[in-house]
Amino acid sequence: MDLRDRYWDAPGTWGFLECQRCRHIWLNPLPEPRDIPKLYGSYYTHRPPVPAEVSPSRALAIRAALVGLGYVAAASASVDRHLAALLRHVPPLWDAFAREARFVPARPGGILLDVGCGEGSFLRRMRELGWTVVGLEPDSRAAAVARASSGAEVIEGPIEGTDLGRGRFDAITMSHVIEHVRDPIAALRAVCTALKPGGTFVALTPNADGRGHRVFTSAWFHLDPPRHLHLFRPRNLRSVSERAGLSVKKLWTSPLDALRVHHVSTALRAHGRFDLRDMSWTPTPRDRAFRIAEYGITGVRREAGEEIVLTATKGAAA
Repeated sequence: MDLRDRYWDAPGTWGFLECQRCRHIWLNPLPEPRDIPKLYGSYYTHRPPVPAEVSPSRALAIRAALVGLGYVAAASASVDRHLAALLRHVPPLWDAFAREARFVPARPGGILLDVGCGEGSFLRRMRELGWTVVGLEPDSRAAAVARASSGAEVIEGPIEGTDLGRGRFDAITMSHVIEHVRDPIAALRAVCTALKPGGTFVALTPNADGRGHRVFTSAWFHLDPPRHLHLFRPRNLRSVSERAGLSVKKLWTSPLDALRVHHVSTALRAHGRFDLRDMSWTPTPRDRAFRIAEYGITGVRREAGEEIVLTATKGAAA
């Protein structure tokens, strides 16, 4: 495949290679470490976060999910607690709303590290939920935006080569980050070192086994050459996490992003490019039917979701 940057302005062409044994996928050629910052010259994390409008019903569901994760202060009425118990038994709803805290359970007095914190919106959210928050961001422009928007400590540097201390953090999150790192096992070993025994690690990443990749192949939204250096299938993500010393607690795939993937991939197939600044549209009845169908497909074929979600911990001996 001779693929070009379809969203921003990095010059060059790339392809992807796949291991015939484990079916892991990686970018070819991989960029040299010194060249990686050049791939993010006009990236979306260079702009301050824009607060999203939240409907009253969505705000209620988010509060309930947070209560279910142990953030008891998030409850504003008894209905929040009752709805929290209900959401646990409806996986699609739990997946949609508990990700507001990236499935990280509350830990009073805890310290949380967000790896690849971007413009800092998640740091601000978790600080409001009671965490002491720290960001790690290799892009200096994004790091400056994150500091200004969140008021948090933001360390500049790549996860593979930055000293984060040993056993400093109660929770570490990586949301759509591990696909950007050159050496995923080294990155996860750094996570394992920095995590306290019994601490929580959460990773979210595109799913190369998802239906979008199967349907759109080279026009799949999440290929994103040259920034996505590795594309994981659920078993690959589990394997590299365990090799790094983490103990996987739960791994699943989510279809929540399927509609966006479908829209962008359809445009890429037709035009070869897409402006990621134009990501808002009003869902049509057909869109809603598509979303329901995707949840049904994932219920039958559990590895079909567009996104992999992994939660892990660190044992005392790790």
